[in-house]
Amino acid sequence: MTHEISCPKPRRLKERRTPPPDEYLVAALMATGGRPVETSRKYKENAAETLSRRNETVPSPPRTPNDDKRTLRTTALDNLMTVNQYCYAGRRDFGKPFRILVTGGGTGDPTVFLAVQAATLPNAEIVHLDINREAMNIVRERIRNQAKRLSLPNLDAMVDWHIGSLPDSERMDLGKFDYIHCVLLDCPDDPLLMLRKVGDSLNDDGAAGITMHAQPGRTGIGQIQEMMAIINRNVDDAERKIRNTNVVLKNLPSSNLHRKNGRWLSGDAAETRDLYLRAAGKAFTFQEIVDGVAAAGLVLCRFASSMKPLLVPEYLQCKLPQRILARLAAMNPHDAAVFCEHLAGIINRYEFYVTKKGGTTVDLRDWDLIPSFSCYANANSLKNRLMNPENLGESPGFRVAVYQSSIQVPIDVTPIATASYPLIDDNRTIREIVHKLTAAFPFRTQDSIRNELLKAWRHLIAFDMIQLRHVSCGVEQLNRYGF
Repeated sequence: MTHEISCPKPRRLKERRTPPPDEYLVAALMATGGRPVETSRKYKENAAETLSRRNETVPSPPRTPNDDKRTLRTTALDNLMTVNQYCYAGRRDFGKPFRILVTGGGTGDPTVFLAVQAATLPNAEIVHLDINREAMNIVRERIRNQAKRLSLPNLDAMVDWHIGSLPDSERMDLGKFDYIHCVLLDCPDDPLLMLRKVGDSLNDDGAAGITMHAQPGRTGIGQIQEMMAIINRNVDDAERKIRNTNVVLKNLPSSNLHRKNGRWLSGDAAETRDLYLRAAGKAFTFQEIVDGVAAAGLVLCRFASSMKPLLVPEYLQCKLPQRILARLAAMNPHDAAVFCEHLAGIINRYEFYVTKKGGTTVDLRDWDLIPSFSCYANANSLKNRLMNPENLGESPGFRVAVYQSSIQVPIDVTPIATASYPLIDDNRTIREIVHKLTAAFPFRTQDSIRNELLKAWRHLIAFDMIQLRHVSCGVEQLNRYGF
């Protein structure tokens, strides 16, 4: 007979007296974080089978299609202007055929965002590949709602829908792609081996945005999942499982690793089920990601900008002594990122770009780059503030979300910097902007003005508020919806 736990307080036990099983597990696991070896082993042995079954039956992440009648949810990797900047050296001609594959996209955040962008291109195609039929139905409804909201009647027709996973793509004869969004969070197969499949499915100049579990932040989540597998053993009622889990989460002791990370949820049933009551795929360290990408014959281009506060010393949220920061600044970025990964301790997923060849990032020394404000700058009113520098305030900056907190990133307000922001209009090249600034600052050389601009825009470029493309790249169509 099952019952709902009420989290009894640990009590001093009389000698040789054993409390009831559930009470013992709640007290012992919650107070000490202990991990019963046999239960943990069985949990892991069944993980792949459970994971495969869960992927086929449970739509993830939780999404409400009606939300797409009002707004568009963007994703960290799938802004095509960003893909162009870091994976095509800013020179991808989107007037030519552009094939996109979304695999493991669940309830459709990447597919919806990419479809809205691709709908403005003359020759784009999207293939959505997932093993969950119910999730696919949610995606299609979301696409239809976006089509009505944006008056794009053919939005659903431009997406080719397939039931399957990445290993099935060759058998399905889906062809090669220019961009692949690949989620390897809940992959029953080895995600590192799946990276090879990604490379096999790319055109020679193609790129992919990859999402994989990160070990530091997943450790505590994995412990909670194992705890709840014990507590909810023989519990068939899904709602009772969720209530049990929320009770445990609310009563985690201060010593618990997951609570230290501040990464537990407020009790939403769908989120609780999605994060704690389902099997999860393998998690990796930064070094394992780097080694796995290289072993797959791919080149790691860049991690998502949202990860910079967790991997780049300059944007760390903690205050380290200056001598430590100086040592980190002198290191190569790889070693510094490994240090920051362990320092932060909360990274629960890695999001990054890969290509089949290197040298795909724009060359900032190129005078013929066109800067433009991104949809992210529009979303937080940053563009409007920069266009009117007098509204920036005494300590100008913009906030970047980092898990459940955020950081303040500074904005340069030197005379040349503030004069440059209104000149960013999606059409002028850096050469043309510098030419106009030279007239306003006649005692400065063009080279010095350009160098000051790039320094002033550095943080805005790092967090994708300003995006860069080459003048030869025809992407004006993407600007129709502010992308």
